[in-house]
Amino acid sequence: MVNFARLKMRFLRLLDKFIGRAIIMILSLRNKHSNDKLRSFKVRRVLLIKLFGFGNLVLLTPLIQELKKRFQVDYLCFSQAAKAFELYPDLVDNVLTIRMNKLPLDIYRIIKHKAGYYDLIIDLEQFVRLSAIIGLLLKPKLFFGMPTPSSGKRRAFDNYLFWQENKHTVEEYYEKVSKLLRAINVSLPTKSPVLKKPRIDEQPAYNFKDVNYISICVGGSAHKVETRYPLKHWVELTLSILKSCDFPVIFVGGSGDSKIVEKLRHALPKHFRHRIINLCGRTSLKQSASIIAKSKLLISTDTGPLHIGAALGIHVVGIFGGTTPNLYGPYTKNKKVFFVHKGKTLSNMNEKIINPKIIEWPSPELISSYVKKKLGCN
Repeated sequence: MVNFARLKMRFLRLLDKFIGRAIIMILSLRNKHSNDKLRSFKVRRVLLIKLFGFGNLVLLTPLIQELKKRFQVDYLCFSQAAKAFELYPDLVDNVLTIRMNKLPLDIYRIIKHKAGYYDLIIDLEQFVRLSAIIGLLLKPKLFFGMPTPSSGKRRAFDNYLFWQENKHTVEEYYEKVSKLLRAINVSLPTKSPVLKKPRIDEQPAYNFKDVNYISICVGGSAHKVETRYPLKHWVELTLSILKSCDFPVIFVGGSGDSKIVEKLRHALPKHFRHRIINLCGRTSLKQSASIIAKSKLLISTDTGPLHIGAALGIHVVGIFGGTTPNLYGPYTKNKKVFFVHKGKTLSNMNEKIINPKIIEWPSPELISSYVKKKLGCN
């Protein structure tokens, strides 16, 4: 079956790669402000642009909370990522959304109503050029960013710092924006960022009161092979836990994960299947967060639910293959991360794996052994 969402994403990325750089070059012919002139600007209205990933919003909460103390803060993202604001309804003042299937129309609508409105726009996308194009079309007084050297975006900004993957994304965002804001005489406190706890549904649609269970998210983005733990590994891991632990396993995630969980269920021996509870796509985000919050622990690949679990403070077990945990892993001390590189299972690794064809996944046996010991099921 053709995955149209994935095809749209690939097409968008191709346009971004081959046309985006030229568009930025043309739009960037506007006059830039000198460093001396930056200090004279009074900033009241700020727009943050981070188009992709609802997990990114969780990672940005420490930064946004500090900005909100000083400015009116609006946030621009794709409609899919905007669902995360269900967990953080008061985090920003306004959320501007772009629907993937209405991309040109929604961008036109936003530009029509918001061009010239913002004193400062901060582009939080490191790689994608579309965010810089939208920012330029919105004609802010000031435009800041943190591009990678190869993105070709730096000419769009009045002030920028290159993105460097040498620390966790939470810390990198906070540090980069703090340094950029110094140019306009704004200081953020120097401190270790702390994720904001999500607002959960205290009365979820499914009541598991007084029941011990673990939560699993099989997910990973539908268009990111590097975050998809193989199905055969999930089957082996789940079966090993069910054999040793006398409680159910609840699967949370999006509707796209539901089919994977059903395949997993049917691959298990029949007498274990009734202990698999598949809630993927059947609960709201707040309800899913509530289920995660009450679980003994959460097992997940590099997904939004993994970061929600970290923000909720429960014990999270992260499974990493094509993304690097030191950069994108759960930002909490209450964690265990499994990551394999060159045949070695590691908890700390700074080298970024970018070729999904050579991804090495941690063994289900190793993960299940840790989980069973953590839960006292051995």
